[in-house]
Amino acid sequence: LAKLIEQNSRKAGYQILIGCSDDDPETEKKVAEALISRRIDALFVASGMPSANEYYLKLQNSGTPVIALDRPMDDEHFCCVISEDFDAAFELTESVLSPEIKTIGLIGALQ
Repeated sequence: LAKLIEQNSRKAGYQILIGCSDDDPETEKKVAEALISRRIDALFVASGMPSANEYYLKLQNSGTPVIALDRPMDDEHFCCVISEDFDAAFELTESVLSPEIKTIGLIGALQ
């Protein structure tokens, strides 16, 4: 997703700056503030913060558009781009339900 955003943004004349928070709310705030200090035009965020709506609404109200990626935020205030690949999830589930597979593990985000 990041690669496609970067490639298409570059074609449109924009430079993408990327920061990672590892789903740590304090790190996420620091990364967001560092990006805003560079006078970004908009902030795309896949937030791991429980109170993301409040924090990012303040940023948006101060003039920085915030777009939620792959983790929904209040759609009354934010544009959200959510991937919903039902077919791929179904195919993956079918493949792990074969009789040869005895143990299944999952690593995922908090939400």
